[in-house]
Amino acid sequence: MRATRRLCSLFAFVAIVTGLPPGVHGQVIESAGIPIVTSDMGDAVYAEVSEQPALSIGGLDGPNALWFDRIEWVARDSEGNVIVADGGSQEIRVFDSEGNHLRTMGGKGEGPGEFQSLRGVWPVGDGSVVAVEMYPPRLAHFDATGRVVETANLTDPDLWQAFTVLDPVGLGGGRSIVSSVERAQEDSREPVRPPVPFVRHGFDGTLLDTIAVLPGRPESSVALPPARTPGSRIGMPGLPLTSGPRAAGSADGMAITGGEAYEVRFVDRSGTITHIARLVDEPPPRTDEHIEAYARAATILGEEMIQERIEWFRNLPLPPRLPGYDRLLFADTSELWARRYGVPGSSSHRWDVFTVDGRHLGQVQVPAGLRVHGVSHGQLFGVVRDDLDVERVQAWDLALR
Repeated sequence: MRATRRLCSLFAFVAIVTGLPPGVHGQVIESAGIPIVTSDMGDAVYAEVSEQPALSIGGLDGPNALWFDRIEWVARDSEGNVIVADGGSQEIRVFDSEGNHLRTMGGKGEGPGEFQSLRGVWPVGDGSVVAVEMYPPRLAHFDATGRVVETANLTDPDLWQAFTVLDPVGLGGGRSIVSSVERAQEDSREPVRPPVPFVRHGFDGTLLDTIAVLPGRPESSVALPPARTPGSRIGMPGLPLTSGPRAAGSADGMAITGGEAYEVRFVDRSGTITHIARLVDEPPPRTDEHIEAYARAATILGEEMIQERIEWFRNLPLPPRLPGYDRLLFADTSELWARRYGVPGSSSHRWDVFTVDGRHLGQVQVPAGLRVHGVSHGQLFGVVRDDLDVERVQAWDLALR
């Protein structure tokens, strides 16, 4: 694997920019030559989300193609067609811009174009789509008619000796897919952040390079509540109120965040960091109110169990601040959207929007019930669940400010 020099450069930069007036963008070139674009936008609003969806696909009535069972991914192509990866049926379903079903690809199985753990699907640009499953890690390329034209195993001996799960996050520029690679949990009583590599595979399955290696989500082997199982311990692969590194891919490049700050690193097709976007804002300090909100969202049991869990969480080795960005995605017009970590129970999530050169354009408040998958054709699209736990794919108009 190449690109070792780039791994070190991810941690080499040091730049401190303070005292910027609201709305000002500052650019600093640090010693390694990486531009750092720093912004303080205050409460500037980039866009507002419409009150009602402009498009809704799914429900209990209608043909089987409208019944979804654990939607894993949603994408849209240049024609506005909606492409859905359904984890229950292991199918890829394509709908036109008005929600009419066009075709279905894939399905459960081990043959070419079939899946066992379908994770994501992305339009390539010529009407075709590429889909990836997590385990075993495989890729399938379908043409515009739904015919399988290419399949590949995404494996590498060196990678799989040390790591266990490959999770695709998007295109990596050209004919490539970017994935995060997460290994089995360590047995450690002290908080650890195991490394998470972000790797890039070609459509033929070849491991092209390692784009970055970042510290993962904090984890620990912690004691269970004494009232339940005295002296017992449990491995927590993700401590409460924490997040890990995230990435987003596009046909032109990638963006990566460490998950601890309001900061994003832009990476070109060659895997080189071109610049860094940073906000002056810091994530808020963690409070007892945050812990209580997390505990209440983590259980549907009675008040006694909730209070026990609150006390347990308070004694865990949690970071002093909440995480920074926990989701990234590129709009079809190249802007980068970065979601600030939201405590469970919040009514909305704040997304910061950046230009491709790192300037902060403003924020968008998105209802927490909408699991956003992308921005295209002037709309925000994603997945919602109704009171009956029925999934729907919806698109909501954006009014730019």
